[in-house]
Amino acid sequence: MKTKIVKYGNDSAILLDKEMISKLQIDENTSIDIFVEDNVIIISPIKDKDRKKKIEQSLKRINKKFSSTLKKLAE
Repeated sequence: MKTKIVKYGNDSAILLDKEMISKLQIDENTSIDIFVEDNVIIISPIKDKDRKKKIEQSLKRINKKFSSTLKKLAE
């Protein structure tokens, strides 16, 4: 797909057509990750299960690192 960068208020935006939105299974409420690698823009949707997995991993790390402190605080 070819597109252009357009002015959006004080910012710029990249417009995605309906076909691209459909292929990605996203909508205007979908959170996305955007980063640049070797001068290429990479855009990927953040799915709820990805977010849930990241939260669970973070909680496990916190519990492992601070388990004794958390137990003392709970008393």
